[in-house]
Amino acid sequence: MLSGKALRLLLPGIALLLLSGCQSGQGTQPKENNSQAIIFGSCGFTVADSPATAPPEVYRLMTHCIQSGDLNSAAYLFALAGSRTTYDARRTGTQYALSMHNKILKDTLKQLDGAQKNKFWQLVQQNMADSSKKNYLCGRLKALEQPSYAPNYMRVDPALPLPIKESDRADWQKAVSQYNQCS
Repeated sequence: MLSGKALRLLLPGIALLLLSGCQSGQGTQPKENNSQAIIFGSCGFTVADSPATAPPEVYRLMTHCIQSGDLNSAAYLFALAGSRTTYDARRTGTQYALSMHNKILKDTLKQLDGAQKNKFWQLVQQNMADSSKKNYLCGRLKALEQPSYAPNYMRVDPALPLPIKESDRADWQKAVSQYNQCS
């Protein structure tokens, strides 16, 4: 099992791998030199790309993709969910919100067996090492609309109101860059 620190170091790479394999949800995404293509499926992209879909649902879709063997799609969904939790933590500004990404990811990964986790993390690491894949991932995520859902999943106490700061598209793009280490 990977530690929290190891996961934080691997997350940007995983996000890149996932995103690099997903352009429209089906087909292939060639590398810059066109010598090799990545084949990906359509594991929940229509739902996940919607600005109304909160990270817990995106992580649920990611788990489904991993369990069905569609690791490239899972990697994209990982990057998307991580970007959204980063965005939500920035707009709520609470300490609890800052810890939610790790908690949700840890709970999500508990649903996978060791072999599934290892294959997934290996793919993420490989994709993060490829600058063309990383650039594609960053561009794809930044092009999405900023989230429109209320980040209620970040509430410490469901009965208490959650302070939400005004945010805009630039805040979304900053969150994507921060989480995925985009240039």
